[in-house]
Amino acid sequence: MELNVSKCEVVSFSHSQFPYIFDYRINGLVLRGMNSVKDLGVVFTSTLDPLEPIDGVVSRAYSLLGFIMRSTRSFRSPQSLLILYKSLVRPVLEYGSVIWSPHLITHIDYLDRAQLRFLRVLGVRMGYGYLTTPIEELELRFNLHPLHTRRQLQDLQLLYKLVNGKLDCPDLLRQVNFYIPRETRSKAVFGRVYRPTSYASNCGLARMQRTGGLVCAGLDFFRGSWLSFKWRCSRVLT
Repeated sequence: MELNVSKCEVVSFSHSQFPYIFDYRINGLVLRGMNSVKDLGVVFTSTLDPLEPIDGVVSRAYSLLGFIMRSTRSFRSPQSLLILYKSLVRPVLEYGSVIWSPHLITHIDYLDRAQLRFLRVLGVRMGYGYLTTPIEELELRFNLHPLHTRRQLQDLQLLYKLVNGKLDCPDLLRQVNFYIPRETRSKAVFGRVYRPTSYASNCGLARMQRTGGLVCAGLDFFRGSWLSFKWRCSRVLT
């Protein structure tokens, strides 16, 4: 395979403030160094800081939300606005979240504010004041779960697919730590493993197993169909 060297780039991932810089070459030409790379629509930064990809996701969501609000000034049907939000805005806020889902409260709140803004605008269309919109009431009425709850649902669903062979990825499956209970009444499924850094303890697979461990008492990962598992996930988390 011939490579177009002018289109080749290199990214070095490191938490160090002074990372080692090395000139990578192909056919004697030095590759251009980048601070971030986008892979299948997900941005990875060289410092592994989640803020930049999250900021990009939120910016795109606000842009689409503004477009919807400007284009539907005459709409008064809440269902029409909900369809547009669920079809255009929310997928942007959730795409690839099992990879970049944040653990810091500031980042979680930053993402949740996008849906909060939509609910306030929806409340205005329904006759409420912008700041007096009953957010929790509208969430229950229209079955709009908070975004951080939906990310947990996606984590659990991916974990279910992985441990039940519905997702063919042996490399990931080998990293799942199953817990062998000593007592017959124990409902624990996933074991805990010490991870020396905050980044490692909050990476995708570690986070999924931790979430699975919190809900496994009321959620069976190995019994029932895929549809019933999705339904039970919603009941447990919401």
